[in-house]
Amino acid sequence: MDYFSIQIVRVIRMVKARLSACENNISLEKAMKGPIACEENLTLLSKAS
Repeated sequence: MDYFSIQIVRVIRMVKARLSACENNISLEKAMKGPIACEENLTLLSKAS
């Protein structure tokens, strides 16, 4: 894989990790930002995939 592909994979993994954190409401801060943060991440994920 070239450098660009590796970066894309990293971004997708990061977004997926954030999404699962939102779904589980792991931290209060994330829970308070919750819906907005999840919405943004879903948008990013759909663009990335």
